[in-house]
Amino acid sequence: MIQNKVPPKLEDPGSFLIPCNYNKSFSCNALADLGTSINLMPYSLYAKLSLETLKPTKMSVRLADISFQYPVGIAKNMLVEVGKFTLPADFVILEIEEDIKVPLILGRPFLYTADAVIRVKQKQLNLGVRTERMIFNIDSAMKYSYSNDDTCFSINVIDGILEEDFDALLDEGS
Repeated sequence: MIQNKVPPKLEDPGSFLIPCNYNKSFSCNALADLGTSINLMPYSLYAKLSLETLKPTKMSVRLADISFQYPVGIAKNMLVEVGKFTLPADFVILEIEEDIKVPLILGRPFLYTADAVIRVKQKQLNLGVRTERMIFNIDSAMKYSYSNDDTCFSINVIDGILEEDFDALLDEGS
């Protein structure tokens, strides 16, 4: 029997932050963002970590303020430590202001690699590699929350080839 009871409205649980490390020399919280098709790192952090040469790219990134930015490059196959797991990730490197408390954004590619299951109501992020799993309780993992902040984050990526094709179609239609 189906009941027509409306569930109670719940408050915003806040951002899902993942505590992570890089090369045992750098620790931070990273924003888990299913709405982003890239992993993002500010250039200032990339420079501090003294990483290898970046792979050039023609993609453009549209930020929340609708402006476009062109990445400095892509850092390929960086090993990000999350709990007991070490996972590979490609990061798009942008010349943007670094958020000291949450400098990284881990988008769908990383969350897919980590086999992430996000349980919003339980405030849990479940990650796994093969048969091993780890559960992060968002309330205890979060040392900094955007839940009371009016900041808006949004990233859209437009591949350079797609952009060129789109421009060509616009020219043909004129």
